[in-house]
Amino acid sequence: MAEKWILTADTHANNRLPGNLEFSRQLIVDMGVLARKHGARHVIFAGDLLDQKHGLNLPVLLAVHSGLETIKAMGVVPIILPGNHDQPHPENPGFSPL
Repeated sequence: MAEKWILTADTHANNRLPGNLEFSRQLIVDMGVLARKHGARHVIFAGDLLDQKHGLNLPVLLAVHSGLETIKAMGVVPIILPGNHDQPHPENPGFSPL
């Protein structure tokens, strides 16, 4: 039987509007729930998990971390591929909080 994976991209977690932090965290958790429902062990976040192109935002990082820890506790392995919005310093594209 083939191994199943969940693939998502461009979630752009942010706190620009009220409720966005919880929405961003819940979106990550929902990917874990979807993985469990369909028998997938991994969720790939293929770029722009964050929307941190112009600096780091601690509340957003904490919300994303909480979501990732929740899906790890479900037995789902998150795989994160950084995108351009995951790099807070354009002059240093190799740096990412991920």
